[in-house]
Amino acid sequence: MNEQIDSILSQDEVQVKLFIRDDGSTDQTVKIIKTYLDQYPQQIELFLGKNIGYQKSFLHLINFPEVRDFDFIAFSDQDDIWFSKKLKHSCSQINGKEPILLVSNARVFIEGHGDAGALYPYEHKLNNFLDTNFRPLYGMTFVFNKGLLNILVTNNIDHVAFLGHDNWIASVAIACGKIFFLNESLTRYRQHDANASGFKGESSKISKMIHIIGKATELRKRIRKNSGYNSMIAKLILVELNPFLHLSERKLAEEIIRSRRNFFSRVHLFFSRKFTVGSLAQDLVLRVLLIRGRI
Repeated sequence: MNEQIDSILSQDEVQVKLFIRDDGSTDQTVKIIKTYLDQYPQQIELFLGKNIGYQKSFLHLINFPEVRDFDFIAFSDQDDIWFSKKLKHSCSQINGKEPILLVSNARVFIEGHGDAGALYPYEHKLNNFLDTNFRPLYGMTFVFNKGLLNILVTNNIDHVAFLGHDNWIASVAIACGKIFFLNESLTRYRQHDANASGFKGESSKISKMIHIIGKATELRKRIRKNSGYNSMIAKLILVELNPFLHLSERKLAEEIIRSRRNFFSRVHLFFSRKFTVGSLAQDLVLRVLLIRGRI
């Protein structure tokens, strides 16, 4: 935690204030934070509360009146280390009043293995709000402006928190504003050795066959998992974001909801270019759900 806090307070040429919500931790977390509070009383605010889950914790933090005084907001998870240029480089990309979310890249560091490469192997260009379910983004790579914050604070936290704060914020950004991707690693994302799976190469024919079977199994799991999920998100988008929605996102959400009970809407949506998440496999999942009336 010390390294994390030090990296946030040591940002280049940016005035930083750190808002921390403790969720009733029983370790040394609060003690460590209070040590920093004594050193940086003007730069740190600590809120003590009960354990409501990390999703709600982040969403509650951005709703504090003190947070709304700032031009830009960024998240930090417990395993992040920020590079000193993170905020300077990110904020320079998202000036203006339009709601904008900037997503930067990060380096993954796995204990016992070292640097595992970029968190996002390629540019994450989202097509619509459906994309945030199929190609999720990580909140610790986010920096967003006050234009987006002003929309987020109108949302009912209890309605949207189940999606995860990062998925919901990305959905709001693509549906009501813009998402920019900065392919520059500005954060180091630490993973423990227990999570270090998938490191072994798959060069033999047998391993490739197992990989293909695994992919097919994964597709079936995704079809089951997403049954009815996308129409639920579409309803949430219309209820929570109605005054702010792009026209194209509104039409897509309405078409998805209609398709649950209307065959002709399903046919229209099946051939729609907007009904895509930019991946053949994921688009297949969408269309299987659509045909079954379970989108």
